[in-house]
Amino acid sequence: MSFDVDTNALATFATVLEKDRAAAAAALSYLDAHSKIEAVGALWADFYAATEQFVGTLRGALAHLESIFKVSQGEIAKVISLYQHQDNTAAAKMDAIYPNK
Repeated sequence: MSFDVDTNALATFATVLEKDRAAAAAALSYLDAHSKIEAVGALWADFYAATEQFVGTLRGALAHLESIFKVSQGEIAKVISLYQHQDNTAAAKMDAIYPNK
C-alpha cells in the first residue's frame, strides 16, 4: 500500500483558489461601487431599507467567501511545503543508504 501526494496538483488548486479569491474581491469592489442609493422621501424609505439590508448581507457573504479562499490557499501552501519536505527527507535517507557509484 502506498500513499502519494501530487504537489503540482495542489499548487494548481492553490492557483485556482487565488483566482476565486480575486473574483470575490472584485465582486465586493463592484458591489461597493455600484450599490449606493440615497434615501429620498418616505416613498423610498422601505425600498432603501430593504436594499441596504440586502447589500449588507451580500457584502458580508462576499467578504466571508474571499476570506475562505485566502485561508484555504495558505493552508494548501503549508501542505505542499510539508509533503515536499517529507519527500526530500525520504530521498536523502535513500541516497545515504544507496549512494551513487
